Amino acid sequence: MGEHVASDNRGQWQAQGQDCPQPGGHCLPWNHRRCPSKTQGTAWLGQLADMCTKSQRELRSKVCDKAKAYVARAPADGYPSFLMKRFSVKGRRSKEKGACIDLEITTGHAFCG
Repeated sequence: MGEHVASDNRGQWQAQGQDCPQPGGHCLPWNHRRCPSKTQGTAWLGQLADMCTKSQRELRSKVCDKAKAYVARAPADGYPSFLMKRFSVKGRRSKEKGACIDLEITTGHAFCG
C-alpha cells in the first residue's frame, strides 16, 4: 500500500479569501514521482498555514482541522485526480467572505498510506 507510482502526482494546497491580498492567495504546489503520504500531505498543509499571517491562520483554524481529517481519511491508495475540495470558513463578516483552504489533485494520486 502507498506504493502507487504514476508519471507524476501533482497538486496543491491553497489558502484564499478577501483577507489574502495577493492574487490567488497562498499556494503550496507539489509534484512527486511517488504518491505523497498522508503524513506529507498534513505537513504541506502546515507549511501553507505558515505562509499565512497570524489572523489568516486563526480565521482558517477550524477548516484546517477539517482538511487534516480529510487527509487522514484518504484510502490506502490515496485520493485520485482530478479532485478539487474546498474547506470554507462559515461567517458573515467581510474578512470571512471567501476565506477557505482548497485542495487540488491534478494528476496521479495523493495521500497514500
